[in-house]
Amino acid sequence: MSILNYTIEKVDLVDPEIDLEIRQLMKAAFKSEEILPPGHIYDNINSNASRPSFTLVAKEGGVIIGSNSYIANDFYLGERRYTGYQVTWAATLPDHQGKKVFVNINNEAKRILANEGAGFLYALHNDLSGPIFVGKLGFVKSDAVHTRMTNIPFSRNLYLRPRCKKVPADALVIDEEQLFAHKKKQKGSAIYRVDVNHSFLWGKLEQRKKFGLAFKIFTVGGIRLSQPEDLQGLFDLVFKKYKPGFIEIVSCIENTTNACIKKWKKAPSVNGFVYYNLHMPENIRLNFMFGAIDSF
Repeated sequence: MSILNYTIEKVDLVDPEIDLEIRQLMKAAFKSEEILPPGHIYDNINSNASRPSFTLVAKEGGVIIGSNSYIANDFYLGERRYTGYQVTWAATLPDHQGKKVFVNINNEAKRILANEGAGFLYALHNDLSGPIFVGKLGFVKSDAVHTRMTNIPFSRNLYLRPRCKKVPADALVIDEEQLFAHKKKQKGSAIYRVDVNHSFLWGKLEQRKKFGLAFKIFTVGGIRLSQPEDLQGLFDLVFKKYKPGFIEIVSCIENTTNACIKKWKKAPSVNGFVYYNLHMPENIRLNFMFGAIDSF
């Protein structure tokens, strides 16, 4: 597809020359001191969903001047499966920035995915990309919310709603097993999981410092909740097995699992999500947490 004086096309990241050129693009675009290791982007986007992830580039005179990747994840609305694509790994050469390369690449992605019958596109936006996603690409914003549970046994009940409802009919639920397997393949032993009955919770354990004090925090990547009663057991297991000082959850504000947990606030360090509908019913609610984002 020709746009202005460059073309936009799919590329194969398995090709070592393409992989190197895109990694060099990333280094130049973000003024990084070091280049990403070979295969890093391919491994990050290779999610093993029912549809393939892919990368688009803008080429001018045979040189890649811009790139965007799209990670496929399967979601379920009742029994029906849809594939959503996360917009990620966006980069444009410095002397081409501000010339709509990002906009044109994503418009081409929308066209391709609409023709292929994909469900939707989504992303985690920042201060720079948010106005472009919403104002120029037609995405809709959805806030990110945050809660943090302390490792004090008697206080845990203050965070839970024991009689919350099961997943409602309008909940678009990410395939949590697929997402967990993708993250586990990428991060290995840095990803942890606990299971209760047919429910499970996964995430990562980190050391953080505040006011000179070090503490462990377990950041939840996602929760598959077969029945609300399992949630208490999942949190108890995390505290018992990994002994964090806190469990932290960042979630899409529409996530129906949020109703089982109290004390939500707008996430202080996450701008939120954006969503573009391709072939979805109207008025759905996105059910995913921070683990769905490629940088988790």
